[in-house]
Amino acid sequence: MSDITFMASSKKFVIPDEIEQYNNRRVFEREEDFMQLWVQKAHPYWLEELEKGLFILPYIYEISGVGNALFLLYLEKYMETGDELELLYIPNQHAFRDYERRMLDNPRHFWINTGSLDVQGPLRDVSA
Repeated sequence: MSDITFMASSKKFVIPDEIEQYNNRRVFEREEDFMQLWVQKAHPYWLEELEKGLFILPYIYEISGVGNALFLLYLEKYMETGDELELLYIPNQHAFRDYERRMLDNPRHFWINTGSLDVQGPLRDVSA
């Protein structure tokens, strides 16, 4: 089964119009300009699993595009002081229990201050 990325947020997540318009583009000057950022509420199965202690924030989504410039644009331009996000990448959905155990046994957090663009702490890597 494929990989999946989840995001929990301190408030309801809405993709800004600027990013939505980019998502709807069909013509790009260069191949590397093609990228999208999609967010949808997590499937009920995943909500039940993730609410057992993997996330502390109330709004849980499935997200695609965390590694591209549109997500960075969101962080830089649209996140507000006090907003919180949690991200969890699962490389293989079939191995979810193993990744869950690893993360709960050795949680590693990082913090991003969007005002000063500071990052503190290690990334939470459950694939190691």
